[in-house]
Amino acid sequence: MILKFSYLKNSLDTCLKKKYFLFYGNNLGKIESGQSFLVSNFTKNSNCTSVFISSSEIQKNNLSEIISKYDSPDIFGGEFILTILLDEKSLNKELTNIIKKQNLNTLRLILKTERLEKSSGLRKLFESSDNAIIIPCYEETNIEKLNLIKEEFEKEKLSVESSVTEYLANNLSNQRSEILNELEKIKIILKSN
Repeated sequence: MILKFSYLKNSLDTCLKKKYFLFYGNNLGKIESGQSFLVSNFTKNSNCTSVFISSSEIQKNNLSEIISKYDSPDIFGGEFILTILLDEKSLNKELTNIIKKQNLNTLRLILKTERLEKSSGLRKLFESSDNAIIIPCYEETNIEKLNLIKEEFEKEKLSVESSVTEYLANNLSNQRSEILNELEKIKIILKSN
């Protein structure tokens, strides 16, 4: 199932029922933000522990063994959310095979990667699977930037004119992490006045 990033928050109930998530694209800040949103909601809504694994850690261990290790509750009955940062294309095929074969018991699996070609087996699997959500994370649109800017100022209870938010949306980068960094600086200045 393909889900636009902007619908992620409104589709939380659907997301909480799924086992597999794939965030991909060139907007690493958006990928990080989406993954953090899911992890915080899984840990808040159920007894889950989050575990992060990089491709280099997987190379040291067998991926199937790692998944099996976390696919059962801990001694307190808690479940796991396993986030894997994919920077090795060779893992895509192995993950595709594992996801096709293995029916996870309790584990939630979040994959993060940069660009995926349309012909990628992993991408095709996530797009066609009923138990998976794939979320493309490309550059921020102007509307997404406006919403992000408004949200950030509202979090801090800062009142900013709409002309200022529009100016910022038009002039800030299209990468979420860069936008958030610039907004942090602006919020510090606004709070000090």
